[in-house]
Amino acid sequence: MFLSLSLQGVFPASYIQLKKAIVTNRGPHETVVPLEDPIITEVTATLQEWALLWKQLYVKHKVDLFYKVRHVMLELLDLRRQMLSGHLTQEQSQDVKRHITVRLDWGN
Repeated sequence: MFLSLSLQGVFPASYIQLKKAIVTNRGPHETVVPLEDPIITEVTATLQEWALLWKQLYVKHKVDLFYKVRHVMLELLDLRRQMLSGHLTQEQSQDVKRHITVRLDWGN
């Protein structure tokens, strides 16, 4: 059996989702800009940043703040999932974006 190079990879296909993006400067110094809603990109970056801070709270035994941050992170993950689902009306989408903004402001 022969496998195409496009079918090989590190992650199983069920874990991969291709996103539309603009690629400039193709080659070793290319830049990829996703075409998703900027708030989704912001939530993703913020959650990655908070994950490091969350770990520090655990290590420093700041239990109360650890659980508060955990709750907000889980809430942001759920709101991000809702935005990515594509099943929201325009009004629902605006409400979710407002809620995301409030949560990001709380954390920052």
